Amino acid sequence: MRRIRRTIVSMLIVSLLFLLSACQNRIDPLKEDEEELSGKLRIAIGQPFASGRVHPLDSSVKGPIYDKLKAFENQHPDLEIELIDISFTTGEPSTIPQDPLPDLMEVAPYQIRWVANGNDFEDLDPFVQISRWKDGFAKLVDGTRLNGVAYMLPIKSEPMIMYYDAKVFGELYITAPTEEWTWDDFIMASQQLKAEGYVVNIPDKFDAIEPIIKGLGGTYTSEDGMQFINYLDNDSTIAAFDQYSSDMRLHTSGEANKAGHKALGMGRPSDLYSLLDENTNLRIARMPIFPDGNRHNTALTTGLAIAANSPNKTAAMELLKTLTSEGEEETVRFANFNALAMKNDKFSTKPLAQQDELLTVMKLESEISAPATFQLNPGMINHYGILNERSEEFANLLPTLFQQDSPETALKQLAGMVETLFSTQRGMW
Repeated sequence: MRRIRRTIVSMLIVSLLFLLSACQNRIDPLKEDEEELSGKLRIAIGQPFASGRVHPLDSSVKGPIYDKLKAFENQHPDLEIELIDISFTTGEPSTIPQDPLPDLMEVAPYQIRWVANGNDFEDLDPFVQISRWKDGFAKLVDGTRLNGVAYMLPIKSEPMIMYYDAKVFGELYITAPTEEWTWDDFIMASQQLKAEGYVVNIPDKFDAIEPIIKGLGGTYTSEDGMQFINYLDNDSTIAAFDQYSSDMRLHTSGEANKAGHKALGMGRPSDLYSLLDENTNLRIARMPIFPDGNRHNTALTTGLAIAANSPNKTAAMELLKTLTSEGEEETVRFANFNALAMKNDKFSTKPLAQQDELLTVMKLESEISAPATFQLNPGMINHYGILNERSEEFANLLPTLFQQDSPETALKQLAGMVETLFSTQRGMW
């Protein structure tokens, strides 16, 4: 009997050792390769007004993405990262090396759609699939796809947000924004605030009002982002501009730069640093629910894409793994923070009192956002991108879009202009 027991115990021990060994030897598809990375990794990062400078990764560059790159280079002492400062100033020669393209490039979704040739960048779907993202970051990646394929992993995402003065709302007994706040609630609050002499700050930039136009039933482009005629100028979009003019221009105090106490507004977060810093009573809220029962938003988005002919794809892929290794929530938060700090370093050096709240709301809004239609490049300063090619004509059209009963002619002109301009961009790095 004792011999049988000893035999059973021995078999159990052997089985446990076998299972332990199997667990230890299981290959994790996301685990970094044991071999050391080496060689040169050329990375092109968008910089406003950059001159195409090529330089080592050193202390001359600052910002969240550069901190990540420095940490990665420190982990791999045999790998040299070379930076290329790229500028996409419309109408000026490109500063991107063409032959070959950099190993990794910061690009905007519409560059993937309109500028890149079909064989310029690596298909990242195999990596996306083994990463098994399900929530926030998966939604950011999905928003950048071209014909269902992921060619870039987002490193910046800046959606529109809403803000309000909690003190003023309390003094006037106006219900503060909640998760259920609707467009009608926004309009009613705007009327009350205007009657009391406060400013309601609503953007009138063409790119910034895109989510509002979507929420009111319009659209700037086809679902695949490739057509403008019969979308930007269709009856639904014309009606949306009419309603926007009626709702907003009659009930608000207008432009972002109008003097006065701003008690309610919408905007891109990176443009709001001074306003939020000067008034700590301002709180951050999500965009309202529109008449169709949904939230709508657009984000200024950029991501890193791997050149299909990169001689160091192994290092490029390992970098993407590292940038997304902290989980979906942190990866989205990084994309939001990177968008802020790369445009205004005060978000890093002197964080706002409301910064945690701001990043929380940005994450939620990023997850429902489509890429901003006219952000043709990573430059976050001038959002009109391709429209700068016809800047004078566009400047004349823009005011008429916000005059009730007059947007139809302007939208038809604009749709034709944009469709013609975008079709000229293929290969124009």
